[in-house]
Amino acid sequence: MFTPLNADKFTVHLTKSKVFACLVNNYQNPVMDKEKLKALRRKNLLRWLEGRTMPPAEKSYFSQLKKGVGSFGETAARRLEKDYNMGDFYLDQDHSDPNTSDEITTKSEDYITLDLLDVAASCGHGYIPDEFPEVVQKVEVLREWAEINLRTVRLSNVRVITAKGTSMKGTIENGDLLFIDVSVKYYSGDGVYVIYRDGHVLAKRLEKMHGNKLAVIADNPLSRSEELNANDANDVVICGKVVAAWTLKTFW
Repeated sequence: MFTPLNADKFTVHLTKSKVFACLVNNYQNPVMDKEKLKALRRKNLLRWLEGRTMPPAEKSYFSQLKKGVGSFGETAARRLEKDYNMGDFYLDQDHSDPNTSDEITTKSEDYITLDLLDVAASCGHGYIPDEFPEVVQKVEVLREWAEINLRTVRLSNVRVITAKGTSMKGTIENGDLLFIDVSVKYYSGDGVYVIYRDGHVLAKRLEKMHGNKLAVIADNPLSRSEELNANDANDVVICGKVVAAWTLKTFW
C-alpha cells in the first residue's frame, strides 16, 4: 500500500555514518571497556536483525537491547549467539569495513541508510539517463521510524528516487521523494509503480483489466492515461513498487 508520510512523524539523520573499530583477540575484547563492548554488541545485534523479525518469545527483551536499555553482558551475549545460531562471539566481533573504520556515536547506530534506486541496473539496457541530476543520493532515517512506516517491506529492499513531473499530481507531487520496494519486479496488484518504458523511467498507477490489458494511469486528470494490450504490456519493465513518499512544502 502506498503511504504518504507526514513531516512530523519522522526523523532524518543527514550526516555521513561512520563505523566503530575494535581490537579483537580470539573473538573477545578484554581491552574494551564495558560501555564500548555493550555498544558493539548492540550494533551487531541490529546488523543481525536487519531483514529479520524479532523473535516473538523475546520481542520485549530484543526491543530493550535495541534501545540500549537492557542488560547485555557476557552471559546474555553468548546465550543469544547460541539460541539464534549467530555464530560464536558474533556479537563481540568487528564486522565493519576496515577501510572505513572510525569511532561512531551511539546515536548513529539507530539510523539506517536508504540508497538511490539504481535505475540502469533495475531497468536494463536502453535506459536514457536523465539530463538533470538526482536531488537526493541517499537518506539516513531512524531505524525505529522505518520499521513503523515501511513495515510492509524488508528494509534492505527499499531504495529512494525523486519524482519528476506532474502526471501523478494529487498522489505524487513533483519533487517528492519516493520509497521503492525494488524486490517487486512484476505486477503485484493495483498500485503505483516505477516503470521503464521507451527509454524513460516513470511513476504510474498500474491496473490489470479484462483481456490481459494493462492500464497505465496518470492520476492527474490533465495527463494522458493508456490502455496497453498484452503485447505492449510485455514491454513495460517494472523497477519496483512505490510504498511511501515524502513531500516538500515551500512557504513563500
